[in-house]
Amino acid sequence: QLLAVYDAAAQKRVREVAADEIYVKAPVLMVVEPESLCWLSGRLSGEVSGTAWEREFAALPNLEQVTRDGGSGLAKGVALVNAQRQADKQELVVDQGDHFHAMWGGGVGLRKAELPARQTFAAAEVADKELAACDRQGHKRTGPALRVKHAWLKAEKAMDHWQEQERLWHKTKKALLLFTPTGELNTRAQAAAVLAETLPQLPDSGFAKTKRQLQKPEMLNYLDRVERKLAALPIAPELKQAALRQEGLRRRPEALQSANQPAAALRGILMVCAVVLSKAGDEGQQAVAAIREILRRVHRASSIVECLNSVLRMQQAGHRQMTQGLLDLKRLYWNCHTFATGHRRKTTPYQRLGVTQPEGVTWWEVLKMTPEQLREKLSTAEKAV
Repeated sequence: QLLAVYDAAAQKRVREVAADEIYVKAPVLMVVEPESLCWLSGRLSGEVSGTAWEREFAALPNLEQVTRDGGSGLAKGVALVNAQRQADKQELVVDQGDHFHAMWGGGVGLRKAELPARQTFAAAEVADKELAACDRQGHKRTGPALRVKHAWLKAEKAMDHWQEQERLWHKTKKALLLFTPTGELNTRAQAAAVLAETLPQLPDSGFAKTKRQLQKPEMLNYLDRVERKLAALPIAPELKQAALRQEGLRRRPEALQSANQPAAALRGILMVCAVVLSKAGDEGQQAVAAIREILRRVHRASSIVECLNSVLRMQQAGHRQMTQGLLDLKRLYWNCHTFATGHRRKTTPYQRLGVTQPEGVTWWEVLKMTPEQLREKLSTAEKAV
């Protein structure tokens, strides 16, 4: 009941969530607000179907984006919510694919190419040692020399194959970033063009699953959403462009550090942007702050749920069974506890989400309140703010 009071206040403020299911002897549907790390839902469920996920998302009336992995239940849940919103003539929820799990599979594929390269290189070194032993002992070197030649040819071929796959994979990863290597805002068209070039060249033996995931259209939905938010900003176009370019170069400092001509040109662009923003005075500072606020809330991975999962697993080790009541208790504790480190330090998840907590009241004291007392405390705190 106490959680219901907090949830009612939190659900109105939620715009983006990361969703995934975990298992603690039974499936748990987990929904987390990425920026605040507020644990919005942790419900034991007998199923992970689309209908179950639809109920979770339907409780968030102002939801704008769901970041999820490739689970079919989650995909169906978002589709059902969007179907209902379309029938009600409401804005659809952005369905953002999970980059973390997709990219992790690519690392596995790259290691599959690395292993034979290292093995053939080691075999070539062994052949070199055998040839050197023949020279020391005065034996005929025709056979060992031929084996050394073939061993090094095989090693060079394997190394070239590994390096080419590594080059393609790094190019693929850069295509999914918010800014290009030159600090320009990425777009769906640019990212899709790079993926269309690199993915067919990666072998199916190590990258098949990753290629299937990265080719899904929801993987690039975050770029469309950023473009829409930037277009809606009530800022002069020249200030918006200068602030966006400056932020892109700030996030890609490696593009400015070289001594070549392109890096010098980018440094000149950065200087021009700084001059334009400084001459605009307060409007320029507001443009920078607005751009950074939008870009700071770009979330591309549902792996944030794994952070809560690790906390839950650690606490689960001390319990024989995980019940719904125990999950609710842990969720209340997490959302009311104060972060000790990081950029969230000295705040609680509820506070970062915008839910005003009673000043000086700990989560343990909250447990001693009735729902009516908690509602009164929250309303008093909101009026004070």
